[in-house]
Amino acid sequence: MHHRVADRYRNGRLLLAGDAAHVHSPAGGQGMNTGIQDGYALGRAIAAGRLDDYEAQRRPVARRVVAFTYRMTRVATARNAAARAARNIALPLLGPRPVPGHIGPSTSPGTAVSSRVSSTVSNCRSS
Repeated sequence: MHHRVADRYRNGRLLLAGDAAHVHSPAGGQGMNTGIQDGYALGRAIAAGRLDDYEAQRRPVARRVVAFTYRMTRVATARNAAARAARNIALPLLGPRPVPGHIGPSTSPGTAVSSRVSSTVSNCRSS
């Protein structure tokens, strides 16, 4: 399983986002979220004319996500029998977590985008 983050997200007019900027195991379910957040942040940076801020904002997020998914992959693929037994006991105790019923701030490692809700999302909530 490969876990990588690009050294740079910008080289002149070339900008990286999503899977082009970071690759990791699907463990933890953050890959698509992080890529979408990259695209959103890049769009805002382009609109604001602040491309240099994009890498500074998003690369640390990708590094945290990659580190988290690396740990999750290690837990999921443990070869040591004692480690597997501990994992198999601990995971059911952690149990399924309810999915939030609203769009808002999250504590997952891939979140570092403004939690301000757009008018489009607000309109969807009220219908």
